[in-house]
Amino acid sequence: MFKSLTIENFSAFNQATFDFSKNINVFIGENGTGKTHVMKLIYCLQSSSQSEIDLRQKLENVFCVKKGVSRLVRRTQGTNTCEIHLEERERRKVSLIFDNTRANRFELFDNKRPNRELMSPVFIPVKEVLSFAPGFISLYDKYELAFEEIYYDIVKQAYLPTRKGIPLENEVPLLELIRKIVGGRVKIVGDEFQLSSRGSNLEMVLVAEGHRKLALIWQLIHNGSLFRNNTLFWDEPEANLNPSLMPEVAKILVMLAERGVQIFVSTHNYAFLKELEFAKKNTDIAFFSLEKNKENGVIVRKFDRYINITPNKIAEEYRRIYQEEIKRELGG
Repeated sequence: MFKSLTIENFSAFNQATFDFSKNINVFIGENGTGKTHVMKLIYCLQSSSQSEIDLRQKLENVFCVKKGVSRLVRRTQGTNTCEIHLEERERRKVSLIFDNTRANRFELFDNKRPNRELMSPVFIPVKEVLSFAPGFISLYDKYELAFEEIYYDIVKQAYLPTRKGIPLENEVPLLELIRKIVGGRVKIVGDEFQLSSRGSNLEMVLVAEGHRKLALIWQLIHNGSLFRNNTLFWDEPEANLNPSLMPEVAKILVMLAERGVQIFVSTHNYAFLKELEFAKKNTDIAFFSLEKNKENGVIVRKFDRYINITPNKIAEEYRRIYQEEIKRELGG
């Protein structure tokens, strides 16, 4: 599990430190504040084999930067050096330094390299993947596709058979909750994902897009990809989901956190944030507010409750809409 991250001159950040919760971590902020970039960075550091060559390649593929990782260095006049320091709760520390000079400096320091076979983090992108999964892996392997590698990774994980040694009986309540929401269980027929219910199968392309994303969660739990001490990154869980499903999505995340999965999510959705607080029980949630600053890059502030977040562009916009509605009703 990740304990903290310190970054300098990375993406939109001049300098920032994140002290993570072992349960759920939520990134909020305007577009362009680096929410997804932070999650992708941690994902790369966890999922690569940790050789300099492999990590450089992973960063280039996940961020889709064909000109190299130097494109991830914060843009300023002249050259700049990016420093990244990631600490895990198991006392493992990883440091990465690279720059945008012609020398293309890239140095990795890792004091305790783990067995990567046991570390397979899950990154769920904004767009669902089950509908276009058939044939995607072979296409990605053979051709240059304008897809970030997170799509390739998640499709491969979805196709995995059930992992040995995972007590699925412990996951029955969670699997059953998702089954009721989406209306069935995930089944793989050939290389096609289908939704199976009462003896009939429905092709995933015919399933509502929001339900496809939850069906993916079902499949990842069922095959053991989401298990204790693993990490889930979910970019905008609310995308393509009706607001009425926010309570269930929040409950799913809390149940995963209770089972030992460390979770990182980015969101713009007020309903999702509030439902997450309502569902949390004893689950620790860290809210990270990311705010643009012309002089100092993106400023990061941590809060333990949504109501304490300042500034909060999401709440401000909902407040503006509410006030506008009152004004119109009063004939103003």
